[in-house]
Amino acid sequence: MIPKQNMDRLFSRLLKERRAVLPPILERDYVQAWILVGVGNSGLKERLAFKGGTALKKIYIPEYRFSADLDFTYINSEQREEVLPSLKKEFESLYVYLEKEANLRCISNPDRDEKGEESFTFYINYSGPLGSSIHKRDIKINITFGEVIVCGIQEKPILRNYEEYSDLPTSAKLLVYTVEEIFVEKLCCILDSARHEPRDIYDLWHLVNEGIVEPESIRGEFPRKAEHKKLKILDFGEVLERKEKTYKKLWEVSLKSQVPGGSIPYFNKVYRDIQRVFKTIV
Repeated sequence: MIPKQNMDRLFSRLLKERRAVLPPILERDYVQAWILVGVGNSGLKERLAFKGGTALKKIYIPEYRFSADLDFTYINSEQREEVLPSLKKEFESLYVYLEKEANLRCISNPDRDEKGEESFTFYINYSGPLGSSIHKRDIKINITFGEVIVCGIQEKPILRNYEEYSDLPTSAKLLVYTVEEIFVEKLCCILDSARHEPRDIYDLWHLVNEGIVEPESIRGEFPRKAEHKKLKILDFGEVLERKEKTYKKLWEVSLKSQVPGGSIPYFNKVYRDIQRVFKTIV
């Protein structure tokens, strides 16, 4: 594990560069990276595909926004109840690996386990470079089962986002969603009427605005993913409109602490751009 001085130095450097976030967020980012290294060096590597906004930062875009969660899809055919015991055992072994390789202490908190219809969520408590109690810091892990992959997965190296993460191996690799698959998944998140996360439209906007994803390229894949999730793509405009007020209300509160330097685009511009994106793919 890197010393606290590395965290202090990283925070000072990012502050000088106007890209700072709070030290506990940097610490969580560092621990997330080590957990991913652990996954990549265990039997979990062949069973889990990394996805979501955190995958954008840890695999594809080094300077991207920070995230609180690690999201995975279970890619084998077994049912959730069949594999949960072995998955839990693999994560317990991962904690042993982290303590041995990084002197990083992690434990699961089974009291907070959650079983969704096709998912399993649990929390990993940790004690990182800042030295806080292991019971005061946690990372949410979400594993989805029964997903359909429409744009593909690939093996990619885990980024060492900052030079101050000096003990982080650069050789570890993971199976991860392609950026197009992440994009399609984010479109489906907007269609989910129960979900109101501003980061979903921020991620879509960034991928298009930076030329990372061409919306037209997933025109055929989006309907397939939506159909699997029992979502209707023709409802997209209506659902987006219903969520506009909530997105706008939560925009700065939700994103400012995640984006380096708190520099986020104006909500109205992002919202209009996403409306235009929808028109190009339906």
